[in-house]
Amino acid sequence: QRTGKLSRPISDLRGLSIDVRSAVEKLPPELRELCKRLQTESVTDISRDTGIPRGTIYESIKKLRTLFEDAGLKDYL
Repeated sequence: QRTGKLSRPISDLRGLSIDVRSAVEKLPPELRELCKRLQTESVTDISRDTGIPRGTIYESIKKLRTLFEDAGLKDYL
């Protein structure tokens, strides 16, 4: 049964944390803020709070995926 959690050595997780932090720091401010909010909020909540249509937010998420893939993080998406 899959729980959504991956079993990885601690050294890999530390490296992932550093890589993700580095990728997020390179994002434009609006994508960085979206990334931060997506950790704790739903797309609907963000849309309601900001007035940005959900479709626009989903397009931004596609951009984030591409940027993270380009940063070598595809295996973690």
